[in-house]
Amino acid sequence: MFANSKITKYMNITNKPVEFKISNFITFNYKYLISVILLFFSEVIIAIYFHDQIIRPYFGDTLVVILIYCFIRTFFKFPVFPTTICVLLFAFIVETLQYFNSFAWNDIIAYILGGIIILIIEKFVQKSKKEEKPNKI
Repeated sequence: MFANSKITKYMNITNKPVEFKISNFITFNYKYLISVILLFFSEVIIAIYFHDQIIRPYFGDTLVVILIYCFIRTFFKFPVFPTTICVLLFAFIVETLQYFNSFAWNDIIAYILGGIIILIIEKFVQKSKKEEKPNKI
């Protein structure tokens, strides 16, 4: 059903029409799924067993951004940076909606730290993938 569905046409830098298909963005990445499962269980363990002032509020908030990012990347091949920004914006919106109840600027900092960790890890993974590929002559 989705294999030939077109998202949109627009002009790229060369002013030639570019056609994007939904199938170009849909995927299933088991490595990200494993990360989602591990991060989810880590969050559950933190929620159940840690009632401190550092790990639960800050480390948990940092991990939740990474968890959401990995969940999206499990099913979609979106670019790293825009996906990270969208996840951060989502986290900021959720935190802002808590303004009258439990809003905390420290949570925003934890979310940003999670975004930075995503970018560092993805950069490292992309670099190691490039080094694995043999140069063609």
